Amino acid sequence: MNMAAMSAGWCGSRLTPCRLCCAACLPQPRETPADRHRRTAHAKKNRDGTTRPGLYQHLGEEFERRLKAQRDAGKAPDPRTSQIERLKAQVAELKERVAKRDEALAELTAFKTLAVSRLTAQHEELQRLRQQASQDDNVRRLPAACGGTAPYESCN
Repeated sequence: MNMAAMSAGWCGSRLTPCRLCCAACLPQPRETPADRHRRTAHAKKNRDGTTRPGLYQHLGEEFERRLKAQRDAGKAPDPRTSQIERLKAQVAELKERVAKRDEALAELTAFKTLAVSRLTAQHEELQRLRQQASQDDNVRRLPAACGGTAPYESCN
């Protein structure tokens, strides 16, 4: 069978048009104007056969140009390397912050311990003095202030 007959919908195994054995023989749906518009709106070739750049082709070309320039300069051979370096710097900064926080916490703990020990010592001293005052007969109480006026006149 010749190619013209096959392209016209005739199958090589039969003498009549076939609709079951191959995709070439299946009936094609009618093309609507909307289908034609969708197919041609983003086509990669112009009607004369020349290739047309994609919708964002200029961005792709700019990206490729910058990437090539960086690779030629040796700045960004691999994005993973720059990410690893960035993460290492971030980890170092966080470790430094944790060390500073631990140091401040240790200082505050030492201050708290010192303050509590001083308060305990003062409390014990007050208890000792109260006990001594209640036992000794030679301790006298001072008289209360009289009249509420100052004992000295003003210097004006």
